[in-house]
Amino acid sequence: MTTVDPGPAVSSPSVTGVTSNVLRRLGRDTVYLLSGLPLAVVTCAVLLVGLGLGVGLLVTVVGVPVLVGVLRLGRQAAAIGAVASAPGVRRGVEGPLPR
Repeated sequence: MTTVDPGPAVSSPSVTGVTSNVLRRLGRDTVYLLSGLPLAVVTCAVLLVGLGLGVGLLVTVVGVPVLVGVLRLGRQAAAIGAVASAPGVRRGVEGPLPR
């Protein structure tokens, strides 16, 4: 008869510790995503309409200022989104550099 030595006992991480860490992270990520959703929807709608309007008006002289305004608005929306997401990212996020 042969006996098998199981070797040294290996400690496995606590299942409850891993589960609580995963649930905490899931909750934090869910809040981060849901808090940014309204801003993303409004920004996307405004920028798509503005870009379409600007491209449509490029035939006239009015299209260029409309496009410049829409691009500046997009830059400001990105800055607001970066600052608003900073607590969810857990690191410092600065806005865009001033021009």
